[in-house]
Amino acid sequence: MSIGSILLKIHEYEKAVNELQTHMGNLNNIRAQLSEMQQKANEYIQLKQQLELKEHELTLVQQRIQITAHAQAMQRFEDLQKSIEQAQEEAKQVEEKEQTILQELKVLEARMKKGLSEEKDKEKELKKAKKAIEQSSKDLKVSKETNFR
Repeated sequence: MSIGSILLKIHEYEKAVNELQTHMGNLNNIRAQLSEMQQKANEYIQLKQQLELKEHELTLVQQRIQITAHAQAMQRFEDLQKSIEQAQEEAKQVEEKEQTILQELKVLEARMKKGLSEEKDKEKELKKAKKAIEQSSKDLKVSKETNFR
């Protein structure tokens, strides 16, 4: 081996060492970037999990609100339905009372008409009786006068 070949080999060795150092620098840079990316990926995963958790909580809250709103609406509906039924029952009772009152009114009207009719009949009978009494009185007077003559 000659000095020239040894120098050439040393030069190649130094060149290889320089390339190795360059590659090692690049490798360290890549490792640093990879570490930073892994930290960011971990942060992303944590944030994504938190987001999913919050979305799930939001869904649960919305469901509870809907159930609560639905329950309130159902309660209002049932209350209104009861009020309507009560009003219908009251209206039915009022109609029944009205029918009863109308029947009683008809009976009273019939009694009044009958009473008036009976009163008129009694007045007619009374007039007839008065006329009969007057006639009898006249006849009696005439008869007394004729008997005393």
